[in-house]
Amino acid sequence: MTEASLTRTWKVTLLTPLHLGDGVKLQYNVDYMVQNGSIEVIDFDGLAEQLADTPQAINDLSKSIRLDQIVRDYKLTVPHLYTMKSTAGSSPKEIRSFLKNAYGEPYLAGSSLKGAIHTALWTGLDRTGLPSPRAANEKDYKAGFKKAVEHMGGKDPYHMFIRPLQISDSMGVVAQGNIVCEEIKFFNLQSGDAPGWKDFQTRKTIDDFKNAIGMHVETLRAGTELILQAHIDKLLAEDAVRDAAGITRCEEVTDFDRMAARIQAHSKYIAEREKAFFGRYHTASRDKAPIQSVVGFYEDLIQAIEKTSQNRGAFILRLAWGSGWRGMTGDWIGDEDMAFLREKGYVKLGKEGVEIFPKTRRLAIDPKNNTPSLPLGWVLVEPVEARSFRLKPIATMQQTATVEEPSAIAVKPQTPLTTQPEPPPAPIDPEVERQEQLERFQQRIQRATAFQAEVEHLIKVVQQTADHRLKQEMAALLVKKAQSLPNKAYAKAQKDGKRWALMIEELNRNVS
Repeated sequence: MTEASLTRTWKVTLLTPLHLGDGVKLQYNVDYMVQNGSIEVIDFDGLAEQLADTPQAINDLSKSIRLDQIVRDYKLTVPHLYTMKSTAGSSPKEIRSFLKNAYGEPYLAGSSLKGAIHTALWTGLDRTGLPSPRAANEKDYKAGFKKAVEHMGGKDPYHMFIRPLQISDSMGVVAQGNIVCEEIKFFNLQSGDAPGWKDFQTRKTIDDFKNAIGMHVETLRAGTELILQAHIDKLLAEDAVRDAAGITRCEEVTDFDRMAARIQAHSKYIAEREKAFFGRYHTASRDKAPIQSVVGFYEDLIQAIEKTSQNRGAFILRLAWGSGWRGMTGDWIGDEDMAFLREKGYVKLGKEGVEIFPKTRRLAIDPKNNTPSLPLGWVLVEPVEARSFRLKPIATMQQTATVEEPSAIAVKPQTPLTTQPEPPPAPIDPEVERQEQLERFQQRIQRATAFQAEVEHLIKVVQQTADHRLKQEMAALLVKKAQSLPNKAYAKAQKDGKRWALMIEELNRNVS
């Protein structure tokens, strides 16, 4: 194997909205405000700069007076990190935040993509030696089938079949225009397998999705493109090394094209199962329009998967939050075996009185018909030439919103990749790389909505830079930005001994 054949640059295109949570829940009137129908995520550090000069406002805040009222009373200008559209009919009280990097840019974590690939490949492992799940008692089930399944992919992470595969985090994209607040509706089965929509306000399942309050999350919109790299460890890909290290064998993890073919088969299976699930409740549901739209979505998705199979190394996959139990486990155990395990109580899954498992699906609002009919997390992954991205200015790689907001599957015809091996990537020019870092830093400064509040973070970025010349140039950009602030703010801050101005002065002394 050549080193070039073991490394791929992937372009990930979102076919449907994607939510990848960071564990943070944004609170209304604390982390964001609603202005003119848009959600403005507050730059609290920037707001703190204004509050520092308004002690009475801080006192009012401590009394739990609403932030929007304080803003009106004291005529404050609330800086925001970004604004986003909302698919909710009313102002959400809480929004689950999307994962972001140190620059405040949403990105796709390599571990999330790798986890979804792991699931797809795991379902293709040899299962002929597994004992039957229909054990006589729970003890035999746990000691036999359950234990065997847990060790099927490897007894621990060091021996897992997926170990040779390494995936980087993606490049970040600009939050403004790419992040949307989605109200996710939960299609839910009730006792007797009756379909409905879960209302998070009353904790009941009701018939009309319009009256069901869903869950609000930040998503990257459909159509967003993300760039990352995947690499197969050359040493761990060798048969002799894997055998000696006790790493479970999986040939698809040692070859990108075979990997893509296996993922495609898995994704088509999941899509067909989901189409059948929603097709079952089309006539039974009072809200027929969204259910029919979901069925149509999966019909289009299956065709897109078949079309994508013609492009070497490309694949469609579902990942992250909203992919549900089937997306996380691969849904490889038979329905009859699952029914047996649930009936015997060997597994605590599903709800008593509901035969179907899993019984819940999370759906985003399709802007084309305003119905909850978009399953989350479906993406198209395509190999691309690394050099075509390497030499582009950083500005061209920061994705911005387009006029069109795609809401359905649209896999553009691709020129089939040649069967010739990819040439090794061109050597990276250190000067080009240095210039890219400088451009990225300059863009970060330009996007700062409250420069004074972000100075400390920007200085840390400079301090972590190893190249001394680059440090000096980055520090010079900081000074230039500070001097360009209106009303001679930097000069006044120096005179008043403001912390942010003193930090810039100290940085310049250290790098000069």
